[in-house]
Amino acid sequence: MGLTTLSSSNHSLSRLQQAGIKPASDVDTPTSGSPRQSPGQLPRDVYDAILPWWRSRIRNMVLKAVKRESPFLAEMQVNTVRPI
Repeated sequence: MGLTTLSSSNHSLSRLQQAGIKPASDVDTPTSGSPRQSPGQLPRDVYDAILPWWRSRIRNMVLKAVKRESPFLAEMQVNTVRPI
């Protein structure tokens, strides 16, 4: 891991802590009784607060595309699955 990656990683961690969000290592695991949250499932404003503006914009564009395409993909999967 390069110095810039480590520095960037530490900066992201401090931004998460400022926003009051636990890092992944602090999230409860299924063995402790509460289900682990999937990556990317926090409220949108959390990502807008912790990501640089350009990454947040790209993330929002991708999310819109995924929401728009998901029903079509689900329908295709239903229609193309054949039992063996």
